[in-house]
Amino acid sequence: MLTVDGDDLEVVFPNEFLLTNCNLYLRADPAKLTAEPYSAGWLFEGTPVPETKSQPARRRAAREWMEEEQRRMNEFLQQQTAGPMGPLAADGGLFAAGIGRELDREPKLALFHEFSRPYASVEEMNRP
Repeated sequence: MLTVDGDDLEVVFPNEFLLTNCNLYLRADPAKLTAEPYSAGWLFEGTPVPETKSQPARRRAAREWMEEEQRRMNEFLQQQTAGPMGPLAADGGLFAAGIGRELDREPKLALFHEFSRPYASVEEMNRP
């Protein structure tokens, strides 16, 4: 569970894992989640349980999936109203870090639910 601006957001990993470690240092410095996501920003460490069927995405498929999700997120944000900024320009540019702070509560929750679907499948990354 993550709490952002007073809103609780449930984050669910799609596969069952046996947790072997938790990164408790993030409580003291949560900025490392985004600043150093692949080194100091990890949340949990674990091993898949025998029943886990989905395999991690391959490097190329994962990159293509992430690029497509970034494109979709930009399109999604261009349809939102960003608080005091008014409607966002659909100029094809990328959004700056921290754009979420400019969104009102409803668009922010819509963004989270659209892109952090509980039980999202890794198979989405591996489809052609």
